[in-house]
Amino acid sequence: MGTQGLSKRALALLQDENNLHGDLLLMDELRDEYSNLAKKTAMAIDNACRMFRFDYVDSDSFVRLGALLKALKDIAHPRLYWGYLDGRAKPWRRGKWAERDWILCDRYLPYQVRFI
Repeated sequence: MGTQGLSKRALALLQDENNLHGDLLLMDELRDEYSNLAKKTAMAIDNACRMFRFDYVDSDSFVRLGALLKALKDIAHPRLYWGYLDGRAKPWRRGKWAERDWILCDRYLPYQVRFI
């Protein structure tokens, strides 16, 4: 979330929320507004890559489901982010909702459509 331009009160509330749950990425160099969505996405991915260790399975990978299910049962964390991702949406290039700064690729990055 971009925090540039927020009041001290709003920023303090966000920091309190993040201290409680630890699930916010606060970016003080970004104003959180629609025209900054492409920049916000790129910055969030950059920060996530530097801050977290994670593994992934690409869409053309073979997955041993039995081993995966066993591993998931052994995870000590009570919540798991798992579901169907869709990456077919194309950014608007003209009009009110145009995102001219989206230059990563010709489609949006995959996003969560539903949870399994």
